[in-house]
Amino acid sequence: MVRTRPAVVVAVCALVLACSSAQDPPAPSTSSPSMPGRPPTFAGDVLPVFLASCGFTGCHADQSGHQRVYVGSRDDPNAAAAVRAGIVGQKSVELPTMAYVALGDGAHSYLLHKIDGDQGSLDAQCVPSADLGTTHGCGASMPQGQPLLDGARRDIVRAWIAGGADD
Repeated sequence: MVRTRPAVVVAVCALVLACSSAQDPPAPSTSSPSMPGRPPTFAGDVLPVFLASCGFTGCHADQSGHQRVYVGSRDDPNAAAAVRAGIVGQKSVELPTMAYVALGDGAHSYLLHKIDGDQGSLDAQCVPSADLGTTHGCGASMPQGQPLLDGARRDIVRAWIAGGADD
């Protein structure tokens, strides 16, 4: 007969309790930074991310009709409506089978792949674009030539898309 020592039983129980009470890392916020408790809005939360990260570079700051996505300008009072209309449900130039923003579907939103830096996983499906300067694959992550946006800013965009990309 095997005898179990009380100290071993206590140690095993303590280990089980410690492991079962360990918390998972916090999930990304789905709340608006400008209005806690509400989903992010385009004009109040997402557009400011774009303006701070993308619009000032010249790559996405005008609506000249080239293939680059317009992400707004601080001087454009109608930027929110124009930018949202240009990305929600609109096919990506580099990956025409995927919209820049698919309502409620981050996995099928090309914009998220570009800002997360994982667009390379889609290279085989992308088409070259002379206007965008891509000769193969899905091009560079965004913002181009810069570090990826921090997780909190990417999570704002992610939560906005997951919430239906409303404004």
